[in-house]
Amino acid sequence: MRIAHLQLRQSFAGLNGIGFAVQFLPTYVHRSLATRHTHDVVELNCILAGEGTHQLGDRAFATGPGSLGITHYGQAHDIVTTAAGMAVINLYLDVAGFGLPDVGPELQSDLNRIIPLHPSLRHRLDHFVHLRFAPGGEHEAVLREMLAEQEGRQPGYREAMLACLRRFLILCARNARALGVVPEQEEPSESELRILGVRRTLDEDPSRPVHLGQLARQAGVSREHLCRAFRRHTGSTILAYVQRQRINAALVALRATADPIGTIAARCGFSDQSFFNRVFQRLIGSSPRAYRAAQRSDTLRSN
Repeated sequence: MRIAHLQLRQSFAGLNGIGFAVQFLPTYVHRSLATRHTHDVVELNCILAGEGTHQLGDRAFATGPGSLGITHYGQAHDIVTTAAGMAVINLYLDVAGFGLPDVGPELQSDLNRIIPLHPSLRHRLDHFVHLRFAPGGEHEAVLREMLAEQEGRQPGYREAMLACLRRFLILCARNARALGVVPEQEEPSESELRILGVRRTLDEDPSRPVHLGQLARQAGVSREHLCRAFRRHTGSTILAYVQRQRINAALVALRATADPIGTIAARCGFSDQSFFNRVFQRLIGSSPRAYRAAQRSDTLRSN
């Protein structure tokens, strides 16, 4: 299989200096199953018209009007269309470099679940995220407004684009909370539904202590069965899953606040700052202090 590596940060002049850009493809046609492409950003594909199949590795997802697909750094994928093609708006986000705008505490965990702030914080289920909106809905209108601001480049266009991005991500987080992420299988098994329920409980407040007995009772299975099923479903142990969620919350706090690192660690569910530092180093590749110092002053949150 042939894989093209796209450098979109260069193509869009540093993603407008604010960490993201938008592109409209009125007639995207791609018929080959033998090619894929990767990119150096997180890509969101909003389908306006036409039908196709989103190919990611050996998995395939039907896509059409109202579909929103999210793929991450370095993932080889492509959309195979019919001969008539598709109308698509692509949103490109440099999440690792610029972060994401604040969507409020009630939706932050939902946003983190569909767009983790660091590639290492993904797990098997969020390697590809697929949301479904009503065709022609508000999400499309917000993307079109964002596109108009980018093309017009009138005074204040960056601020207007940031406002559109915040609104768009709020809509995505609300959608994920209300409807969930479309699974690879249209009808999950009873076991998968139980694990999804456990996962939602963990996502609601990752800082809470994890009690396997309570989670097992919620799922109606033994603790041993829960641990096996959760790992089979997500590719991760429950502890590792929760640690990633907690570190993702810590990334948000390190970018958005000047709070002491120990305070952030405790707020995110780590009672021992030394342990927090070790987990952070293992997952992110730097210490919390170094990560905070390395962040650019013009992140999305500062705007």
